[in-house]
Amino acid sequence: MSHSHTLFDPVPYGHALTAVMLAAALGASTILVAARGGVPVDGAAPSAPRVAAATEPTAEHLSYFLSSDVYDRAYAQALPAALPARTQGLVLPHYLLAAPLIAGAVSAFPEPPTRVIVIGPDHLGRTRAPAVVSRASWRTPYGRLAPDPAAARLPESAAANEEAVFDLEHSVSTLVPFIKKSFPDAAILPVLVNGRLGEAQEAALAEALPVDERTLVIASVDFSHYQPDRVARFHDRTSRAALSYADPALVGDLEIDSPEALRVFLRIMQRRGALGMTVLGNKNSAQLAAQPDLPETTSAVTAAFAPADAAPEPLVTVLAVGDLMLDREVRARMAKFGQAYPFALIRGAEGRFFRGADIVTGNLEGAISARRAPNKTIDFSFDRSVAALLASLGFDVVSTANNHSLDQGAAGHDETQAALQEAGIGGCGHQVRDSEPPWTTTVRGRRVAMLCYNVTDNALDEKAAEAAVRAAAAAHDVLLVQIHWGAEYKPRPTTTQVALGRKLVEWGADAVIGHHPHVMEGMELWQGKPIFWSLGNFVFDQDWSKETQRGLALGLAIGERGMTAYLFPTVSQKSQPRLALGDEGRALLTAFAERSDLPDALREQAKTGILEWTF
Repeated sequence: MSHSHTLFDPVPYGHALTAVMLAAALGASTILVAARGGVPVDGAAPSAPRVAAATEPTAEHLSYFLSSDVYDRAYAQALPAALPARTQGLVLPHYLLAAPLIAGAVSAFPEPPTRVIVIGPDHLGRTRAPAVVSRASWRTPYGRLAPDPAAARLPESAAANEEAVFDLEHSVSTLVPFIKKSFPDAAILPVLVNGRLGEAQEAALAEALPVDERTLVIASVDFSHYQPDRVARFHDRTSRAALSYADPALVGDLEIDSPEALRVFLRIMQRRGALGMTVLGNKNSAQLAAQPDLPETTSAVTAAFAPADAAPEPLVTVLAVGDLMLDREVRARMAKFGQAYPFALIRGAEGRFFRGADIVTGNLEGAISARRAPNKTIDFSFDRSVAALLASLGFDVVSTANNHSLDQGAAGHDETQAALQEAGIGGCGHQVRDSEPPWTTTVRGRRVAMLCYNVTDNALDEKAAEAAVRAAAAAHDVLLVQIHWGAEYKPRPTTTQVALGRKLVEWGADAVIGHHPHVMEGMELWQGKPIFWSLGNFVFDQDWSKETQRGLALGLAIGERGMTAYLFPTVSQKSQPRLALGDEGRALLTAFAERSDLPDALREQAKTGILEWTF
């Protein structure tokens, strides 16, 4: 069914696309998007938006939409939410394609609050202080939302009063109609925070904000940004797990739009003893708009916090990529187009592709070392700046166990380890020594280990490997094994690979991740644990073949009793990988599924790019 729209969007950061998608998703016939200084009247063209000085007083702010259409339809389509008793806080999106999720959460309160504190980000960077508060009222489609008198009593050291910045800030203006409609007698106390908010001021703000039994605190936070559907789901899985701990210290590295707002919110929840989290909903715009091939999405998570102890989800997430070779033509392309050239497409806006996992890893196919006299035909040496580049992208550890790790000799291996260590990256394994200690880390209290082996030009000492795997498995909650193996350019594993991969699982590996064939191979489950035969090339210069320019980035969400694999096929051109989406991505997922040894149900899941199983 087609609908006519009156679309007014003078806001400089532009939500015209959101409004159009809202109209399609919610069936709205009229959408009015308002910013202070430009309100359409009888279809007349709006005046230019007024951008006031930060100190200019504002008697009244306007809700983002002045028409009630979007909100009425959101309530009509509200996704039911089962709030826990005595809910004290909500995490809500300000992305209005998720309006039915928001409506479902706020309409479920048996006893409406009398005060609503909204803590959101300053998207436009207009605040002069790290935290600011509004003392003004808000005009909404459902009437005037009164300011809470307590806003005037907040000390300047906790939050300065800068009214004009609220005029164009959608983290508050999108939510005020929901607050007025669901809680008609409540007053609002909105706060904006920015990246300059330090730990001490976070604590001071959380302590200064007035809370009692009739106060609802809302963290206005959107989750994954600018990623396609499966990547967004993977990143949100990490964020939900971290949020379940109700610990402000654990949200700083999440792929969300405002860790600061979430930290202040969690400090208040700690103060109130409301640490029990219930996830009410989690969808991204591809799901909400029923457009699975959207190249970029925004994620919405709705969650309620109520008086209870935290119930942490013991989850570890890993993003693994295949071979990283930064010499030869790749080095030449980096010299010509810039050091970050290979990652320019895959990293996405703000580098978010690499930001949504607890651990990011790959296979470093060569030495970070000065070039020495080559002792082999194919000889790789990477510039020392490569270590800092990988660190800036978010890599935590790389495998240094492959047939090119010693290309520059033992001294080159030592230089590689030193460069990685200086950059804060772990180097895992050795080309010919099978007794190297594991790389280890802790993720939200979960002990994680990684062992790395090379069996391409090295006869694995299985006795030493078995002892190391068993010891690491016994001492850690999660054990990952990366291994360089198999036959080059072959789409299926060798019988030797299959036998060794199964042994690694039997010895205690929770996941085995392979590389070396330079092409994507499939996977199997053995005793409930995944073996990925080869992720293929990630960054390489093998431009002469389609297969060598197709790879797989892998997301793993590892729980205590089950695992989810998120498959992100990639296509590379001139050493620049990008995510393969739409029909191109589906074709690669189908190829992966056909190369895998899986039960029929999981094989079909592989074609969707998300596999989930228990063990």
